[in-house]
Amino acid sequence: MLYNNNNNNNNHDNENLYEKRLKDINKFYDNSTVSKYRNVINNDIKEYNQYPSMLHYYNNPYDIPNTEPYINNVSLQQITPFNINSVKNINRMVFPITYNEQFYSDIIFKYNKNLSRIAVINNKAVGNICCRIEPSSNHPIMVDDMNEEILYIMTIAVLQQFRRHSIGTILLNYIINFCQLNTHIKTILLHAQITNKAAISLYIKNGFEIVDIIRGYYKNVDCPDAYLFQKKI
Repeated sequence: MLYNNNNNNNNHDNENLYEKRLKDINKFYDNSTVSKYRNVINNDIKEYNQYPSMLHYYNNPYDIPNTEPYINNVSLQQITPFNINSVKNINRMVFPITYNEQFYSDIIFKYNKNLSRIAVINNKAVGNICCRIEPSSNHPIMVDDMNEEILYIMTIAVLQQFRRHSIGTILLNYIINFCQLNTHIKTILLHAQITNKAAISLYIKNGFEIVDIIRGYYKNVDCPDAYLFQKKI
């Protein structure tokens, strides 16, 4: 009997959590967006209790305000051997995973240099975005033309104390505008940990859509599951 009571309580809690998340999302997105992601919300709520940090996430969804005090002071600079250590330091502070030296070497020497930038405010590095161009065959379910190339955002990071000031949007807009003006790229893809509510909000506000959930994408972290986001340009 105790087992059955607990199940009833859990079901009730899940229903309340689902309704709360829908209500909170409605504050920021129109009805069509909420309807589009209803299935995603349903799937996530079923599994939220797998991860200790998930309850906090679902009680605080999509809550980034539009404040921009730094927007006129941000400069975007090319990533070079002279500032790559700043990129490494930001990524260590922001991400739950560690990128190896080959990752950073490829940013400087292998990938298109225009597709990675470091954000600087008053000579302080506060964020970065690092991308590469990939064949669409790496993501066959996302494109119709297998000969098409896509832009993949490997990392986008902003230091905690500089978030909620449109720096992430500035970095994303730089990449989107560059692709529109200088490349044949029509599709941008990226992954985000499903518990990273700040990143999810940023991407949705900038026109990205959740197109897939990938279980076990990240290794050696509390929540290994990722959303795959897509933006058509």
